[in-house]
Amino acid sequence: MIIKPIKTRIFIEGEDLVNFITKYIKRLPEQAVLVITSKIVSLAEKRTAIVENIQTKVELIRKESQYALPTKHVWRTIKDGLVMATAGVWLSHQPLIR
Repeated sequence: MIIKPIKTRIFIEGEDLVNFITKYIKRLPEQAVLVITSKIVSLAEKRTAIVENIQTKVELIRKESQYALPTKHVWRTIKDGLVMATAGVWLSHQPLIR
């Protein structure tokens, strides 16, 4: 397997993801796999939020999941029928539970 990173400019929230990708990738070899981070997809979908306090964080996690249980290190959640941490909510630079 050969992994080839593609250098781009910074992606701006709300930007059209398909146009962004096609600007940097003109064609892919047959059987190639293009990987896009979930963070970029979230930015494209404008599914970001500023979490100012613990209460807001808990409300967001509960809103995004069908089931949420805080554990010692992470919120154990069910979202769209899948078990995952924090309902897929990315919490940069913040403790998970307090």
